[in-house]
Amino acid sequence: MSVAAPLDDRVQLKGLLGRGGMGEVHRAWDRTLERAVAVKFLRGSDPREAERILLEARLQARVEHPNVVRVHEVGTLAGRPCLVLQLVEGRTLAEVGREASLGERVELLRQATLGLQAAHREGLVHRDVKPENVLVELGAGPPRALVSDFGLARGEEGGLTRSGLPAGTVEYMSPEQLLGSPVDFQSDVYALGASLYALLAGRAPFRPSRPPGGEADETSLLRRILEEAPAPLPRDVPVELHRVVAKAMEKHPSARYASAQAFADDLARFQRGEPVRARPVPIIERAYRWARRNRTAARAIGVAVATLLAALGSALWLSWRAGTDALEAARLGALAASLEARLNLEHLAPPHDLRPALAALRQEAERLRLRSERGRAAGPASYALGKALDLLDDLEGARGAYERALGHGFHGPEVAEGLGEALAQSYERERDRARKTLGPDARAERLAVLQRELRDPALRHLAQGAAVGWRHRWLEARIALLEGDLDAARTAADEVLQAAPQHYPARALQGQAWMAEAERRSDAEQLVEALAALERAEEAFLGAAEWGRSDPQVQLRLAWLLVRRAEFVSRQGKDTATLIAAAQARLDRATLLDPDAPPLLVAQASLLMDSERFAHFAGGEKGLPRLERAVALMRRVVLLAPGDVASRVLLMRALLRLGHALLELGKPCQVPLDEGIQLHAETVRLAPSDPEVHDAGAALHFEKGRAQLEAGQEAGATLRAAVQEADAALRLDPPSPSRIREQLSEALVFSGRADWLAGVDPRPALSRGIAEAEALYRGSGGSFIGAHRAVYVLASAALTLMDMGGDARALTARSLEIVDLARAAHPDTPLLTYLRGQVLFIEARRQALGGERPMPAIAEARRLIAEAVRRLGSPALATETLAMLSLAEGRWRVDQGQDPSAALDAAERGFKRLEAEVVTGFAGPLGRAGCALERARWLARRGRPAAAAALAGLEPAAEAVRRGGREPHPRLLQARLMGFAGQVAGGRTVLAQVLAENAQAGGSHEARTAALELGAP
Repeated sequence: MSVAAPLDDRVQLKGLLGRGGMGEVHRAWDRTLERAVAVKFLRGSDPREAERILLEARLQARVEHPNVVRVHEVGTLAGRPCLVLQLVEGRTLAEVGREASLGERVELLRQATLGLQAAHREGLVHRDVKPENVLVELGAGPPRALVSDFGLARGEEGGLTRSGLPAGTVEYMSPEQLLGSPVDFQSDVYALGASLYALLAGRAPFRPSRPPGGEADETSLLRRILEEAPAPLPRDVPVELHRVVAKAMEKHPSARYASAQAFADDLARFQRGEPVRARPVPIIERAYRWARRNRTAARAIGVAVATLLAALGSALWLSWRAGTDALEAARLGALAASLEARLNLEHLAPPHDLRPALAALRQEAERLRLRSERGRAAGPASYALGKALDLLDDLEGARGAYERALGHGFHGPEVAEGLGEALAQSYERERDRARKTLGPDARAERLAVLQRELRDPALRHLAQGAAVGWRHRWLEARIALLEGDLDAARTAADEVLQAAPQHYPARALQGQAWMAEAERRSDAEQLVEALAALERAEEAFLGAAEWGRSDPQVQLRLAWLLVRRAEFVSRQGKDTATLIAAAQARLDRATLLDPDAPPLLVAQASLLMDSERFAHFAGGEKGLPRLERAVALMRRVVLLAPGDVASRVLLMRALLRLGHALLELGKPCQVPLDEGIQLHAETVRLAPSDPEVHDAGAALHFEKGRAQLEAGQEAGATLRAAVQEADAALRLDPPSPSRIREQLSEALVFSGRADWLAGVDPRPALSRGIAEAEALYRGSGGSFIGAHRAVYVLASAALTLMDMGGDARALTARSLEIVDLARAAHPDTPLLTYLRGQVLFIEARRQALGGERPMPAIAEARRLIAEAVRRLGSPALATETLAMLSLAEGRWRVDQGQDPSAALDAAERGFKRLEAEVVTGFAGPLGRAGCALERARWLARRGRPAAAAALAGLEPAAEAVRRGGREPHPRLLQARLMGFAGQVAGGRTVLAQVLAENAQAGGSHEARTAALELGAP
């Protein structure tokens, strides 16, 4: 992997300057700029380690200060990634300090402190300040200190020592850094104080008295850093410096110097001979602090005084055990923080495969799971486990682990913050799901439950997080977002970014706030403002993606946002292709980062299904690849977790959507629908009381029944199964009853049609379906979706009633009333314009069959459909309807004695185009046969031979009969054509067969007309 452009032609190595923990440093010559430079190569061959140089360069290059080593360039030499740095001619402060005078040591450390202050102003925390990381330039002028090695490099064990401590030099780390708490500039102030101590004492503070010999020595060192003050400085060190070191190395951050600048100012006062502001801690305060750090020991002393010597042994044992527990808690806290830091570094690196890092994180989680189940450290181990599971996106597991930590008595701000974040993310996911799947009433009820069970506890726990510095503002931003105070959330996040620009989740939080703003605007039907908010959200997420280049969640958020924008754009009648393509690109990036993560696979599949709606709607088959990919992704998820019911339900819905899309395109859809129905049967055995399972089963059976109807097959049993599954789902108190009622009403109406085709009275099923549709519409509060679904059901019932020979006037009138109300509430929605055109086509057909004048309805339907097609950019959408309108006009003109040729020519062109677009179904050949029949009728009315025209229609009529199966209309049309072609006996035979198979068909207009034309009894 190449980190950047090769530098071989520009930079020439001159010699090795030294080796350090992070790699080799060479003297080199930059031929282009003609200057000496330092080239730093990273130790090891791991390509991911090479990316750490990029991170370090990004951090350090932002700081321009005479006391900070400048980063010139990043590139490769001889295929090895390297960093081109300012060449510092000299040695480290640790080396110089052994020989320098007291005043020189203080001055050099003051200069380094000023360099750190400049870095802090840029929002950077060094994390590994020590004399070895400060270079001293030695030349003609006075020595100058320059801070180097920003961005703590990871060790070979991924940032941990053997005991689980963060990588770095432990003797210089602040207590909060060792405990795994979030660190800020105060941690660097502590390290500066420890560095001054080392320069004054000749050794690092808390250094073990014997050489390190393993974990026990490291544990002993940790205990001293957390609980004890460093050994006194040598007596020859001025008392003012004793005080400066003591203040900088206070255990609690708030007691230290407020900034590196304040530390440098006190050192300057010492140099000028002025009193320093650091003051000795009074003895009473020192005693209080000792007791606060050693509560158990302090209590033990009190008991010892009260009970004399009798309890001394017990008190000492309790003190030892408490100390051991504290050390173990510290180790596990540090481990939790290091896990988070490790994954954060992975996310900051350029796009790469995250699976190795996540596999290591899962292994650590399994080890922690065992630790959390037993032993005195079960509380801290549960906390660390919660952090690991949180990073793995297992929110339920993380929540349980955090709650167990609290149950074991492990209380602390980090536990509260972790539990609050897990609850907050669970709330946000469930809230978004409710917004996508539930109607207004059900959604409001579900949101109230989610707020009570998830959001409110999340707010309580987040408020208990005691973060300092910018972390405090981060928690305030999260709380404001959960409370819905979007302006406050964005403002707090902006302050976080000013203090810590690398904390890209703050940019993502701003994006979430803008997305929430868009939802509010959308609910208020302010589509222009909603789109503007989504554009601001996209800008924020793009900013987050610049930092979190390998964070798949950022890519998924961007993809979902683009799909949401496509939805708004589609409602305005604009093209969505560019937005859908951009969403697909973001999905592809997320896939490359973590191809095997089930939560990520599920999120990708969901987004693909969302984006397919607009891709398919805007351009025929363009949405199919997305659905096929969603199905493939969910099959993988079910294989990885066969017992996960939610994943099975999502796979069923993906198969349903694929089957529906294929059916709409006139392609074979049986394979995905049958797979979904088989999966449903298996899942019902796993979860018989899950309403989502029955809901998905109802949808699959309905879609298959609809496909069977369009193919003229027996569909009654399949549609009755759909009704049964929907009823079962409603009995189980589902979270989305409105969606199930939609399915139930559609299944009932189509079941009525199946009954009619089977010769059974369809009115019971039709009546219940119409009643369910009306109830659904009333319950939707007049929403766009509620209106669309109700009209679809009512119009389908009207078509069946007309085919039966019944009166559909009330149904078409009610459909038009609902559409007009919806259009008044949503005037900029072209789908409603198209829907009204379709209803007017049905009304025109009703009028023609009833002897009324249909031309006004036909003209209005044409105008509305043309307008909708223009705004939606989808001419294929209306091919069949426009052809049927032309045929209806031709039929009316024949009845009125007018030449139908122009209308029938337009209809034939449309039906031929439909046959080219739809490879199954009988609408295309049936329409062409209908055009031939009207031409024959026109010729016969004029007294001219009609046989040739009728014969031309028999071939498409036969194809329609073949495809139509049980549908009587193609055979009735065939019988009429045979009559006009002079094959009256054959026509009567066909008519008799239709009536023998289905007596219900005898009441249809086509059957009555055929009987009159053929002279049949």
